[in-house]
Amino acid sequence: MSETNLPSPIFSFAHDLIDRLAQRDPLLATEIGVPGYERLLPDYSIAKQRLDQEQTMADLQALETLDALNDIDRIAKEVIRERLAVELALLEAHERRRTFSVLISPVAAIRQVFELMPLSNTSDAEHVAD
Repeated sequence: MSETNLPSPIFSFAHDLIDRLAQRDPLLATEIGVPGYERLLPDYSIAKQRLDQEQTMADLQALETLDALNDIDRIAKEVIRERLAVELALLEAHERRRTFSVLISPVAAIRQVFELMPLSNTSDAEHVAD
């Protein structure tokens, strides 16, 4: 593979970030189509929230060390920075711990992810059953 076909450092970071986010939140993984997390549920503890906050800060710091190679990289970096900064602000404000309703809560998120899970074969049905 030639160097022109390799992803830029920013896009490599983005791919790694998606993997980290999927590991941290199995429901998110299912929502965005990352396989392998169908049988897992997230940890909603305060300790886990602190770990997520630390990882988000580390991700922001790591992103700042990367240089944009072109306009696509520059835009991608800005979008990633904005999303991570918003996530960090929500975590620091404990916003997700205080926003609860019938539609927005851990229970609602768990229920809703079942609607997104495929049921086209026996393996899919086993994931849902688990």
